Amino acid sequence: MRKLSALLAILLAATAFAQNEPQQNKTAPPSDARVTLPLAEYEQLRAPDRPESIAVVDTLRLAGTFKDRNLTVTFIGKSVGKRIATPVLAMSTGLSIWGCSGSAVISRGEKDFRITPLGDTFSATCRIAAAGSDRLELVATPSVLAMESSVPDGELVAGTYSADGSANYSLVRQSAGGAENLAPTATGHYLITLLPDETRFRYAIEVHNPNRSRRPFEVHLRSGEHLQQVDAAAPYEVVDGAYRFDLPPGDTNLVLTGQLSGNDIFVPPVEASLQYLAIENHPVVRPVIDGSVKRISAAEAGVPIQFRGAQAFLLGKGEVLRWRKTNLEALHTVNYALTAARHTFFVPAEGAVLGESIFSVDNQGASDVKLPLRPEPTYASIENEPLLMTKGPDGKLTVPLSAGKQQVLVQHRQSIRSVLGFGVGRLVVPQLDVPASTLLATINYPAHWWPVMQSFSTRIRFWTPSTELLLVFLGLALWTERVLAYLMLPWRRRLVIALLLAAACAVFDAVAVLVAIADACLTIGWLVALVKREKWTFLKVFAAAVAIGVAGIVAIGTYQFRKITKGGDGSYGYASTGTEEASRNVSFVDKEQKAAKTDYQGLPAKFDLPTGERHSSFGQEMLPTDREHAVTVVLVSATIVWLIGAAFLALAWLAVWRARTLLAAGLRARFAAPAPSPVEAVP
Repeated sequence: MRKLSALLAILLAATAFAQNEPQQNKTAPPSDARVTLPLAEYEQLRAPDRPESIAVVDTLRLAGTFKDRNLTVTFIGKSVGKRIATPVLAMSTGLSIWGCSGSAVISRGEKDFRITPLGDTFSATCRIAAAGSDRLELVATPSVLAMESSVPDGELVAGTYSADGSANYSLVRQSAGGAENLAPTATGHYLITLLPDETRFRYAIEVHNPNRSRRPFEVHLRSGEHLQQVDAAAPYEVVDGAYRFDLPPGDTNLVLTGQLSGNDIFVPPVEASLQYLAIENHPVVRPVIDGSVKRISAAEAGVPIQFRGAQAFLLGKGEVLRWRKTNLEALHTVNYALTAARHTFFVPAEGAVLGESIFSVDNQGASDVKLPLRPEPTYASIENEPLLMTKGPDGKLTVPLSAGKQQVLVQHRQSIRSVLGFGVGRLVVPQLDVPASTLLATINYPAHWWPVMQSFSTRIRFWTPSTELLLVFLGLALWTERVLAYLMLPWRRRLVIALLLAAACAVFDAVAVLVAIADACLTIGWLVALVKREKWTFLKVFAAAVAIGVAGIVAIGTYQFRKITKGGDGSYGYASTGTEEASRNVSFVDKEQKAAKTDYQGLPAKFDLPTGERHSSFGQEMLPTDREHAVTVVLVSATIVWLIGAAFLALAWLAVWRARTLLAAGLRARFAAPAPSPVEAVP
């Protein structure tokens, strides 16, 4: 049974294989498969990508007659790319097109007629008509290259071209009769420009030809004109010295430009109904008009005015205009203004004084500005763009300028003298050829220098202690004097000791802290003794609170002595009014703005100016430039100040040492235990 089943399975598998084999052979593709295409389709596949759709009307041809009212228009052109509708004629003139035939489709758009080509080359003919019966106005789009006419009783007049490339054409009906003989009318707009070395003219004549045919129009140049250019849509020729234009029907603009050959007279070149004349002059030329001609405003003349102060006239029939030209002498002026100038100096402990000057320039025509070589310049830039340092023939630093408002930065250095802890010098302030509307000079000092005297222009400033420093000095002096009075010292000795200690406290913070602690301890002891001996009242409580409060304020002030005396900007009592005044009137860019990148490697390097610990400022408006200006400074080093403080401390210690006996007696008298009362000793 098993053998029979196996034999049956083998027979079924063989039968299935025999049925599938022909089907597989039938669907398998041959090894040499090929695709056959027509030659035209193959060339089309190999052709490069076709450009975007372009349809151009090479010629727009007009035919037919006005008389038979069978005017036609034929569009002949070529197309590349996809077949899309292209505007060819505008409908704004009341144009009508119908009855078209050919290899293109003419359709109506929103504002124009459009053509859709049916092949690479096309030609379409349509009937055409206008609202009137004697004139056909056509506005062709930039897709129309040319227009021609074969209408026997019509004349094609080419108009002007618009900025978008469109062109205006007119097909005017020509009458066979000779009744049309109207003279063209004209309106003249004349401009004469007086320059120092020549006189120019521009004649713009608006001519209207009311006839249906072309008419001649002559322009006679009677003022010694040398014609250089003629801009007109009508052809012209020179006949007997006159320029004869062949005017088409309608309006035509004639523009003639050139020079007047030395004649100071104007005679109208045409017979016009209206003659407008404008005379403009260069700023160094002044015309004097002769004759009584009606004056009008320059705007009514209808001519382009270039210079200010133009004069305009309305000429009547047969009127001429004469003038006399006078050359004026130009005064010496500057071509730029200096709106603000800021100068910053840093006086180091040793070495040259570094400076930085920023000039806010409003340039109206100057090519450069010049700076003196004192102080010695080391860096220059305009609008954060470094400049090459160059020196002109006059020995000054030349900085080129551009037009408009800009900022010129110059860094420089100079020296002062310092001997035995004292410094004296003049800080020269760089200046331009014109005075600055607002000038600010700031001097920065390190901790090494104490400025004793400074002067600039008409201002002199001596060192004066600040208000905070005076309050601390007077508070410590008064407190110490009262404490010594409590210890029963004579008034002369206690006054000398209080003043010397207060002066030493103004120099040394440690001494100020020790004196404040000693005064506070003695004040507290006095209050305790007062409580034990006398009855405690509200007034005494209030007085004690005030005394303790004053002691605390003075103690805190002595800890922050440096910060208080320097002030918020570290000015050590020097007038900050100059800085505030300058901050209201002067506006500058931040010094830390990033400089413009440049690939040139020969430019100087810019240093960063230190801010210092002490500052002083001077403000000045419209400082004259006829002489050199400088800031004079007298400085004292911190070593000298320390020695002065040490001298005060030594004198105060000596005064306390001499009064040691009286101080000890006062302490014993105030703080010794009281002796027992006799009444209390009796049992």
